[in-house]
Amino acid sequence: MAKFGEITATQVWAAATRTLTDLDLHDLVSYPVPASGYPTTTITTSASADTFGSWTQLVADVGTGKQLRGVMVSVAHGFQVAGEIEVGVGGAGAEAVIYRFAARNYMRTDAGWFVPLWVPVEVLMADNARLSARARSAQAAANDFYVSPVVA
Repeated sequence: MAKFGEITATQVWAAATRTLTDLDLHDLVSYPVPASGYPTTTITTSASADTFGSWTQLVADVGTGKQLRGVMVSVAHGFQVAGEIEVGVGGAGAEAVIYRFAARNYMRTDAGWFVPLWVPVEVLMADNARLSARARSAQAAANDFYVSPVVA
């Protein structure tokens, strides 16, 4: 075996790349398959500016050993809305926030459709948790957001 100082940088690189190319991503991490059956839910902001609307249930029971892996969001209106969405777990009236993010619909296509926002999330949830969301915006009007959770 070669001693320190006897190995060239080229030899180290060759050994490292040979080892790295033999690895498969699935040997390092495991990505569970998302569960189906989580339809898009409409959540509505308060009619008062910067005030959250009511919690709206997204999933009644996520099952056991589940993670919230992401959230797909789009705005239901044909004008620009900037808001904030909170995702929470817990029974009705006892929701606790597990994730919060900004949601804006500034990406508009020529056809007038607003491109959904994909928000990656990595949150382990308690077994059989109830998943809910609520939203607020800077506008003094009730605005709707379409929210689709990805649970795996």
